[in-house]
Amino acid sequence: MSHLLLAVDGSEQAQKAANRTLELAKALDAKVTIVSVAVPAPAPIHWSGTHFYYDQLLDKQKEQANKILEKAKEFFTGHSLEVDTVLRIGDPADEICQLCNTQNFSMVILGSRGLTGIKRVIIGSVANYVIQCSKIPVLVIK
Repeated sequence: MSHLLLAVDGSEQAQKAANRTLELAKALDAKVTIVSVAVPAPAPIHWSGTHFYYDQLLDKQKEQANKILEKAKEFFTGHSLEVDTVLRIGDPADEICQLCNTQNFSMVILGSRGLTGIKRVIIGSVANYVIQCSKIPVLVIK
């Protein structure tokens, strides 16, 4: 059985990747694992006179990533597919690569650009990094 890894961040491109993952999973009778990455702040920060500390920011990031995972998993409901979710913490590109290279996935699927705010001419920085580091096929959805 095939096992597809879908990386999501709540962006429109991630939803397009989910659409394609659903098509592939149904055609291949594949298991789907959905991953979202909570990005921690580099250090405690001060903003507008209010202190936000690292743990509070990380909790917010994890909460948001969990909501994204719940919504993505709900998208697959009713299609008789096995769907798991994984929450990772760290740099999205590194975490996706580490996951796809250490588990038994057939392919990783992700959007060409996400919510990072970094715009590249053709492809986003996370997608580009995953293409370069992945030992399995990568499907990038525009």
